[in-house]
Amino acid sequence: MSSRWAGLIVGGTSGVAVAAGGWLAPFLPGPWIYWLLAPVAGLSIGLTAQLLNRRSLTPLARALRALALRERFVQVPYTQTLGPLGQIAQAALKLREAVTDADTLAAERQAEGQQQTIRNQARAVLTGRFETDAATLLSEMSDATQALSRMAETLLSHAEVADGRSATGVRTASTVSAQIGTMATASDRLAHVIEGIRERADESRTVTASTVATVASTNASVAALTEATDRIASIATLIGAIAQKTQMLALNASIEAARAGDAGRGFAVVANEVKALSAQITAATADIRTDVGQMSGAVTEAVTAISDIAEAIGGLDRLAAGFADAAVEGEMAAAEIGRTALMAAGGVGTLVTDLTAAAGAAADTKTASDQVMGVTVDLTREFETLRHSVAGFLGDIRGGGIRVGVLHSLSGTMAGCERPLQDLLVMMIEEVNRAGGLLGRPLEAVIVNPRSDWPLYGSLARKLLTEDKVSVLFGCWTSISRKEVLPVVEDLGGLLLYPVQYEGEEQSPNVFYTGATPNQQALPAVDYLMSPQGGGFRRFYLVGTDYVYPQITNKILQGYLQSKGIGGSDVAVSFTPFGHEDWSAEVAAMRRFAAGGKAAVISTVNGDANIYFYRELARQGVTAATLPVMAFSVGENEAASLGAGLLDGHLVAWNYLMSLEAPENRRFIEAWRRHTGDAKAVTDDPMEATWIGFHLWCAAVEKAGTTDPKAVAAAMAGSRITGPGGVEVMMDPQNHHLHKPLAIGRVTADGRITTILRAPALLPPAPSSPYLSANPERVGSLATTHLRHKTIG
Repeated sequence: MSSRWAGLIVGGTSGVAVAAGGWLAPFLPGPWIYWLLAPVAGLSIGLTAQLLNRRSLTPLARALRALALRERFVQVPYTQTLGPLGQIAQAALKLREAVTDADTLAAERQAEGQQQTIRNQARAVLTGRFETDAATLLSEMSDATQALSRMAETLLSHAEVADGRSATGVRTASTVSAQIGTMATASDRLAHVIEGIRERADESRTVTASTVATVASTNASVAALTEATDRIASIATLIGAIAQKTQMLALNASIEAARAGDAGRGFAVVANEVKALSAQITAATADIRTDVGQMSGAVTEAVTAISDIAEAIGGLDRLAAGFADAAVEGEMAAAEIGRTALMAAGGVGTLVTDLTAAAGAAADTKTASDQVMGVTVDLTREFETLRHSVAGFLGDIRGGGIRVGVLHSLSGTMAGCERPLQDLLVMMIEEVNRAGGLLGRPLEAVIVNPRSDWPLYGSLARKLLTEDKVSVLFGCWTSISRKEVLPVVEDLGGLLLYPVQYEGEEQSPNVFYTGATPNQQALPAVDYLMSPQGGGFRRFYLVGTDYVYPQITNKILQGYLQSKGIGGSDVAVSFTPFGHEDWSAEVAAMRRFAAGGKAAVISTVNGDANIYFYRELARQGVTAATLPVMAFSVGENEAASLGAGLLDGHLVAWNYLMSLEAPENRRFIEAWRRHTGDAKAVTDDPMEATWIGFHLWCAAVEKAGTTDPKAVAAAMAGSRITGPGGVEVMMDPQNHHLHKPLAIGRVTADGRITTILRAPALLPPAPSSPYLSANPERVGSLATTHLRHKTIG
């Protein structure tokens, strides 16, 4: 071999070593990597004389170049070759291990940084809330102080008004008191006057009675006098008549006497008449005398009566004078009382006004006092709030926020699948913290790395629950890792949110399953392949990783296909280890199976082995047109890792695909890309299941008002939420599995997955499959060991 080739080998190998060493320098002790790569350089120099052709170096050089670019899934050739070429290959394998270790260390350091970021964010939330509370309190205290100042001024003003009104009221009250005294005196005088009037009235009644009697007597006397007068008048008339007759007789006698002789005879007649008349006059005179005596007595009585009347009238005059005097005094007293009453009324009115004003001022003062008391109470409450806030702040600073356990592998065969879920949880925790946390407390992520080591999931779960005091666990991918955690959460009363499709045959009050059961993914996918739309396949090659999920799922599929009349040589089954790299024999077997008629592959291969599996399919020329693969564990993240072209045309079955058209999905993708800083970052089904589980848990915590697992589990059962897929899903209240829709996707040449079928109806979960025998034949120690069905109480 020429020295030119030797130089190329040495220079190329040394360049790879230097490049690898330079990249690894931040993660490994400086000299160590060079000690590791030194044998590679030395062996390369030694090989210059032994390597006979360029073709044998090309695959090894390609592997070394990929390692220099930090490609963890490099397949190193010649690892089983003896001699120097095999030694170089073995050195390259060690270099790949170093690259993997460095990648693991970087992932763990990144996780530590994320934890610290979240912790700082949590403290910032606590500090920010405390500052907000303090600022609010100071503002309220300032407002309260100003209010108190205004109220003090109001109180002072009201006090001055009340004081002035009170002084005026005192003066008015004094005046009113004096006026009332005057009124009392006038009232006493008026009482005396009224008493005199009453006495005079009594006298008046007596005098009046006497006067009435006197008048009655006078009336009787006057009546008698009147009768006597009448009789006197009659007598006077008679006397007059007699006198007239006497005059006539006298005249006649005179005449007769003048005639002579006959005077005797005529005189005798006249004398007889005069004598008779005289007798009458005498009798009449006697009557008159008697009557006059009677009349005199009557007159005397009348005079006496009149005198009595006069005296009675005098008494009445005096009484009237007394009444008049009393009336004058009464009028004067009444006038004085009226004036006094008016003055008193005015004083009382003024007093009432003053008292009303004073009462108003007192009421205002009371109102202001109540306001002061209210402000004082508010201030007391605010101080109590501040006390609690300070105590809570100090407690939160000491104890941190609500701790959330993140149990996903950052290294090992499952790292490619689980890292995005860990990173998504970090994103959502940060979102919750930016929104103020849960129950007023921030979330704090406690991230661990089980390193794809199944027992380590269980021990780390115990540590998270007992030492780190997390309130919930989000994690696991494989069923074997979940089954390591299951007895831990049940024993310690913890809570696990499991985000990946699985084989079913399990229920637990401590686990919520947000991935699919076989009837929500595997069985509908086979139905699609058997349908005309899906190709009408009747022969199936079942390939999976050798652990619980593929083993049980493939047994269920065999039972289901048997129910469709498909079995025997039309169904083949094979399993490979985790991280299986050499797929040449398995792919060759698939090609032979496909030669027997139209066939499809159903893959339950998990983890990094998918990369090597699809690479081998492409290397052997197997395409989707000749032998399509329907995968249950290959999503957008795996498709992106495999590179364009390898998956072209092959199929996947999930409940969510990134290509789904929904506003919720667009927001989900945008948020994820902002978080990663990668405009091409992709999302997949386990990420959506993680999103749903996380938000269901948060909502349940808020609903329960606590992070206690039992209370949260009760609140989460039966809850609903619209996930990134744009469909409202429901957590079954009985078996803790989600009701979910189905989506079938096809991978494009550029590595994207397009949706070709979306079943809008929700598929109810069936944790127990009727296609798995009650006494299944042994499908692997892990499968039979971990089969369980626990009733959720």
